[in-house]
Amino acid sequence: MANSKTLAAYQAIKEMLITGALPPNLPISEEALLLALNMSRTPVREAIQMLTRERFFEVYPRKGIVVTDITLDLLNEIYDFRVINEPYIAQMACGKISDSVLENMRDKFCNPPSGNPEEKRKYLINLDSLLHATLLDCCPNRFLVDIMKTVLAHDARIKHFSYDETKNDSVSVPEHIDIIDSLLAHDAEKIRESVLFHVNSSREMVVSSILSKFIGG
Repeated sequence: MANSKTLAAYQAIKEMLITGALPPNLPISEEALLLALNMSRTPVREAIQMLTRERFFEVYPRKGIVVTDITLDLLNEIYDFRVINEPYIAQMACGKISDSVLENMRDKFCNPPSGNPEEKRKYLINLDSLLHATLLDCCPNRFLVDIMKTVLAHDARIKHFSYDETKNDSVSVPEHIDIIDSLLAHDAEKIRESVLFHVNSSREMVVSSILSKFIGG
């Protein structure tokens, strides 16, 4: 298990990746990260190794470390995994999350901040992550939990680059509310259907946006 300094470096660098502070294809300088994080070399180097294993970094001989590109293959791998596993994970959460927690989350989805598009963008992405993390906390399979956490981190990173307020507000919010309502109803089949619909809808939106921004020019 990594020590506290390594975990702190890992979390800090991962946050930079997810929020786009370290964008796709960026060459990474270990020295620059040392200065940015004000940490010693060993925990930063170990954190880089951890994130490389999680496919956030690629290591190229004689070229160094580069932030993983956002490609169609990456998107398909992420969404294939989500389609197979997220409905099961959500069904495992049925009856395990208190109604008050779900109702509070539902209220937050229904009342995002208005006026500042960037604030709203971050709010919805963070709320999306919170819902999925809450569901994941109920999953009894530790191997699946570990892998899904990495997959969802990649998904959150991608969403920061693919987010389109005009499209996301009319699709993503109602889909999340539908998932929450299914959980409140303790309807396992409806949970499976609502999560599957959401993941497939998200896949269509994200792939379309990423194709235009990164792949298709």
